[in-house]
Amino acid sequence: MNPFYKDSFFEGEKLKNDYASIAGGLITSRMYPWIFFTEIYYSSRVYREGKDSDYINIEGEKVNPLLLSIGTKFFFSDYFFIQISDIVNLLNNEGYIKNTVEFSMNIFF
Repeated sequence: MNPFYKDSFFEGEKLKNDYASIAGGLITSRMYPWIFFTEIYYSSRVYREGKDSDYINIEGEKVNPLLLSIGTKFFFSDYFFIQISDIVNLLNNEGYIKNTVEFSMNIFF
């Protein structure tokens, strides 16, 4: 992790192609078996200098998304739940995902 050691995780040259993200969330179980949640997420490239991939509309390159998600889970048991959520890009970046709805099913064994 030493930024002054060659080939370390935080070494300057390696950081040039990385991005940092931060997220915060809120979840409540007051209405169990329904679980409601929300999250806000932002990411940005660590080092901004022209490079060949700057034209690509992906996170960490041309796009710095600010995403807001909201959703619910329904627990049929301690081992099985379904989830539906919606994720919206609040910055509405050109050429990047604007909105997505997700549905999932989880089984623990």
